[in-house]
Amino acid sequence: MSFNIRVVGAFAVFVTFLFVFLSASHNPLFYVPTAEDLDPTINSHPKFSNATGSTTTDLFQTTRKLREKILERCRNLSVDTTWNFTSSFRKPRRTILRRSLNLLYGCNPKTGSSSFKKYLFLLDGVKDPHHVHDMEESRDHYSEVTTLRDLGTEDEFRRLVKFTVVRNPLTRLVSAFRDKQLSKLKYLKPGKHYPINATDFEIFKIFLSKVIFTGKFQNDIHLQQQWHNLAICSFPYDVIADYEHSQRVIDLVRDLAGAPDVTYPGQTREERPPTSLSSDDVAEQWLAQLDPCIVETLQGFYAMDFILFGYTRWNEKGFPFIKEFAT
Repeated sequence: MSFNIRVVGAFAVFVTFLFVFLSASHNPLFYVPTAEDLDPTINSHPKFSNATGSTTTDLFQTTRKLREKILERCRNLSVDTTWNFTSSFRKPRRTILRRSLNLLYGCNPKTGSSSFKKYLFLLDGVKDPHHVHDMEESRDHYSEVTTLRDLGTEDEFRRLVKFTVVRNPLTRLVSAFRDKQLSKLKYLKPGKHYPINATDFEIFKIFLSKVIFTGKFQNDIHLQQQWHNLAICSFPYDVIADYEHSQRVIDLVRDLAGAPDVTYPGQTREERPPTSLSSDDVAEQWLAQLDPCIVETLQGFYAMDFILFGYTRWNEKGFPFIKEFAT
């Protein structure tokens, strides 16, 4: 069993890197904006131009460091195709545009994205974002970008502050499992795929074997690699923040929207009380109980997320934080 898992993990890593290198030179999925294509300073954005010396500037520079690191790693993988607004356009799989706020959000599920979308509602003056979020017409209200035309002109696009949030792949996977499987039974059915009296951890192990390792739900945005869904090497983000320090991007977006009194409609990782068992806590418990070969295979499945974002792996000092931000 251990040998087979090692083989699967090694094959997953090999295929991932082969796919990247063979595609980098001719597939728009893998292009990276050059320095000339990216706005070089904070002052290039009208929303930032009056913020020099302020908290907004500090927050922007802190979160921007991660974006620069990610682009550097993309280039180190020879992913160097130039960004072109009209002919090489590729956007994140889910993109929320709030033109009135001058904000474009690359939506990444299981990084607090539902709360972030509600937050954009609140910043835009919507009275009850919780109700609208669950409505059928919420997609229209969010202004989800589906075509290049939705972004307006190239000049309008460049003026948007484009941001997203990433998360450690292993804790994100556990979060997706707890939400989509334990709460909503999306992938497996009790009594059919596992005993009704099975523990959460036992169900998780079956979930790994029947869903993740089989590739059965490889198109599920909650389970896929984040770098692919976010077009992380090609889309010209201004800010990339980490979920583990999400308060930074919350404060930044609040300042950019000019709404200091609007409260974020969710609980950040930093605010969670010590008695609350988060998905990060559960992940640490479960990973410690899994066969090390299974953990190694999981990390192979999400190899590009680990490499490009710089996240610590299981049992590394600072888990689950990004290495540069680990304390």
